[in-house]
Amino acid sequence: LAVDRSHLMATERPFLVPVVVDGTRDQEAFVPDAFRAVQWTRLLGGNTSAAFVERIGRLLSPELSPLSAPSAATAAIRLDDVAARVELGGTHNPAAFDAYLRASTAYHDYNGLQNSIAAYTEAIRLDPKYALAFAGRSLALGEYAAQFATGAAVRESFAKEQADARTAIALAPNLAESHVALADFFESGSLDFAQANEEYERAMSLAPGNAKVLRVYSLSSVWMGRTDAGIAAARRAIVLDPLNSNSREALGHALYYVHQYDEAIAALQDTLALEPDLPEVYVLRGRSYYMLGNLQRARTSCEIKPDYWTSRVCLAITYDKLGRHADAEKMLTRLKASMGDADAYQYAQIYAQWGNTAKALESLETAMRLRDSGLVELKTDPLLDPLRQEPRFRAIERELKFPDRAPKKTAYLRHVAGTLMHEEGASPKRVEELPGHASGGTTLAIYTLSARVCL
Repeated sequence: LAVDRSHLMATERPFLVPVVVDGTRDQEAFVPDAFRAVQWTRLLGGNTSAAFVERIGRLLSPELSPLSAPSAATAAIRLDDVAARVELGGTHNPAAFDAYLRASTAYHDYNGLQNSIAAYTEAIRLDPKYALAFAGRSLALGEYAAQFATGAAVRESFAKEQADARTAIALAPNLAESHVALADFFESGSLDFAQANEEYERAMSLAPGNAKVLRVYSLSSVWMGRTDAGIAAARRAIVLDPLNSNSREALGHALYYVHQYDEAIAALQDTLALEPDLPEVYVLRGRSYYMLGNLQRARTSCEIKPDYWTSRVCLAITYDKLGRHADAEKMLTRLKASMGDADAYQYAQIYAQWGNTAKALESLETAMRLRDSGLVELKTDPLLDPLRQEPRFRAIERELKFPDRAPKKTAYLRHVAGTLMHEEGASPKRVEELPGHASGGTTLAIYTLSARVCL
């Protein structure tokens, strides 16, 4: 629908966007400002009057269009192209689509993640060629491996993640979500950051206006030290999908890893206003307060979901700074009892903040031996800052082979163009004047279309 409407907007043709508000009292119905900027008509109960029908007929009359109507052949080609784009990686099976929608709902704990994996599996059973379902299950398996799996289940889950990602690419080579899934495996499952970057760049080139792609690209960029590109991508995801809590959360994560803690807290507060039951957001807000030295607020935030596994990391370091050393040790003991060596990276974070450099480095070396997915954060993780001058730490960082900080020119320009297009007074000239980037006009044209889709 978005692609179809963007074609109409590009040719200045009028079109209708039906909006259904169900189960909501009239005074509570939310109408986006973008809708109010154009003509907005409310049909109470969905009933259309004769006057309304006549009015719409006049609006859609060919005589009112500034351009001549396309030929039948041209229209058919355009519609075929639109249909192909909309259906890429999708399904015609309603039951499979329903299962996919259930699986796609945000999962924020172990049970939710298991339900998500089961629903994706159901969608794939109903339609074995459902590329989006394979990509979704791949990411869910990667999340499970990184967050909850222990022992042999870690590598087994990452292997399944890779298999699903490659199946998704085989089914739909131009589906951005498939390349995001494979990028996630390379990044977290094998710590091959160069390969991950190639897949993320491929996904961005296929879907520069996809908020989900921008969110994952943002966090990866920040982890790799490409802070400008990461922040720009997170902000653009909010522009494209402002009511999705994941977009706000992505910005909060990005700002935290670039040490902008006040701004991170503001973004995370916005996230919780949209979705108040997000354990990881309370933890990240607590860690941001901790880094600012506001230990009481850090404690309060991390105690909201005390049984969530990263809450224990936050509370272990916060309790220690508050002088509650026995409580801090208790948090670490509980974490080790539930996760074993699978959380070696998190133990390094705790020991680093406790000032126990020897144990922190020993934990990092264990994480390296196990190829712990947490190591993806090492380059920009604020909790590891006390270790950065240690020779053993530097040796680990070199061994991980993080990519150069400078992003590819095309990717950098793409993000800058997308951000400028949504700033007050942004213009093509501002983008084209960026030094060393002669392809500004082309990139801006891509984002002009994306902006139309958004609005």
